[in-house]
Amino acid sequence: MKPLEILLIKAYARVHPAIVGPPLGLLYIASHLAARGRFPYRLRILDLSLNGRNMDGLSAEAIRERLQSMPPPDIVGVSALSVEAGEIDPALRIVKERNPRAKLIVGGPVATSKRAEVFNMIEGLDFAVVNEGEEVFTRLCERIARDEDGFDGLPGLIHRARSGEIVENPPGPPIEDLDGLPFPAWKEIRLADYSAHYVRNMIGVKARKIYAPLFTSRGCPFNCVYCHAIFGRRFRARSPENVIQEMEQLCAMGVGEFQIYDDIFNFDRDRVLEICARIRREKLDIRLSFPNGLRTDLLDREVIDALVDAGAYYMIFAVETASPRLQRFTRKRIDLEKAKEMIEHASRRNIITKSFFMIGFPTETIEEIEETIRFAARSPLTLAVFFTVTPQENTELFEMIKKDFDPGLAHSKADPNYYYSTHSFYQRAYGIDLEVYKRKALRTFYLNPKRMWRIFRLFPNKRDLFKGLYVVHKFLRSLVR
Repeated sequence: MKPLEILLIKAYARVHPAIVGPPLGLLYIASHLAARGRFPYRLRILDLSLNGRNMDGLSAEAIRERLQSMPPPDIVGVSALSVEAGEIDPALRIVKERNPRAKLIVGGPVATSKRAEVFNMIEGLDFAVVNEGEEVFTRLCERIARDEDGFDGLPGLIHRARSGEIVENPPGPPIEDLDGLPFPAWKEIRLADYSAHYVRNMIGVKARKIYAPLFTSRGCPFNCVYCHAIFGRRFRARSPENVIQEMEQLCAMGVGEFQIYDDIFNFDRDRVLEICARIRREKLDIRLSFPNGLRTDLLDREVIDALVDAGAYYMIFAVETASPRLQRFTRKRIDLEKAKEMIEHASRRNIITKSFFMIGFPTETIEEIEETIRFAARSPLTLAVFFTVTPQENTELFEMIKKDFDPGLAHSKADPNYYYSTHSFYQRAYGIDLEVYKRKALRTFYLNPKRMWRIFRLFPNKRDLFKGLYVVHKFLRSLVR
């Protein structure tokens, strides 16, 4: 059997803020294929963000040039965020020039969020893989390799039937044994490519020369109405032994920093403490950060201290709203007093503390927006980001807005220059310009000499900080408009 040529593409949107990082999902797909695939193939990964040290994204000409240096692909798998959906079709058109018969597959958040709709967005799309993709992608490639036509029996797959009808198979079961998954195929990329530029990773900060992202668990048992729960509602975790083994492997490759991408890393307190203890026991000289946030009211002083002793220097606390009513409405249900206490303790331990806040929920009042701004400004947080609520398809929030408002309001107006919508349904429903309140929030939060000094003092790489001073200067000027 002739080996299949498989090309995995990481999509990239030229928006602000530009976030670039190793394609962890594709690396898991690649390692799963290597361990479980029962057919001959050759695999390549093309990250559309990697354009030398500038990381401005590959132009159409550059994509075409890269593809010319590869064999024509038989299978093309694309992983994309929802905001990157508009970049998929142009890239796949170029791929089709190399092999018009190539099978096109899309996965990642865009497939899980858009589902069948993604087939209307991407010309010639054959398959969409929703939720966890390792098992279904491998089985799909095996069927393509054997030239089989039946795809109805593959859970977690959406496909185009011969009739042209889009068929959505039942969801697949979650992967139970995460320790049984092979480690990501790190050999397929150069980690240094993602560290050799001004910081554009998930947290915008870097403490060590080379970093790597990690998933140590999947799933979150909380039921926030705005979450599409790619990994499901049940928490599943890798064992501390398994996590440390991957860390040791990556440390041997020159990695000195780990960004933990888990939805809720600290759900199992004992597991967190054991991971920290093993890091110290093995004398791993590493730094840790948590770009997706920690569940603030599940923390305590002992856990924070253990994380600091294990190398943690950056923690995100996803508070979202300081309104107790909206905490219940969104089912986030954070204990706000406990959140304050944990942010204060982490700040005393010289952690760079950051919170995500969301404004513009259905029924949210101006006073509740102001309440969130006050919470942030009066806290010892180092950093804060204020997002406009953006309903995502296939979430309870999206359906809620469709039901209680004009259905068209659920679809946020896209902003091609930003990762998140700047004109959510809220402004159209209530006539209130949220950008005014976002600017007020940023102005109130950042125009504070103590906070500015804290940022300078705690920023781990002063060279990167000075590189960004021009951007910071423009940012601060925008706040005093």
